[in-house]
Amino acid sequence: VLSGYDQLHTEQPRSSQSVTHRGDKVYLPELLHNLNLLVDLAETEILDTSRRLQYEQDQAMTYKQEKSRIEDEVARQDGEIAKLEEVLQIIESCKERVNLKGENRLTLTECIGLFRKLKSEYSKECKLYGLIQLSETFAFPLMKTYLSQWSPLLS
Repeated sequence: VLSGYDQLHTEQPRSSQSVTHRGDKVYLPELLHNLNLLVDLAETEILDTSRRLQYEQDQAMTYKQEKSRIEDEVARQDGEIAKLEEVLQIIESCKERVNLKGENRLTLTECIGLFRKLKSEYSKECKLYGLIQLSETFAFPLMKTYLSQWSPLLS
């Protein structure tokens, strides 16, 4: 009984004849040589398959890690998009209310409050996009209205 492929190579005929009889055993050197070649080819194929399998497993692991990294990046960007949509909604609401007439018109105090909220809750976006500079755009018409009604000599 053989315990490995390498032991097949050890049973070589000791004679150079093509067929040798020794007791009950018959040695065929060409057949033994061909069998050894087949075993070597099978070993090589098994090793190649094993290497390919390991490579494919490594690739699968790499793809899983890349997928996880990309999913994290997508989640982070979705969060940023949601924040920007909130900022945009605040700014558009402010813009609409500045142009209104009557009770729903944005007051100077409300405008200051909105921009303080933007600066405190969305400081990163304010710095990145220069949103504080928008305060001048919204505050100017409000200041103009406020000052047009102000009479310093009567107060």
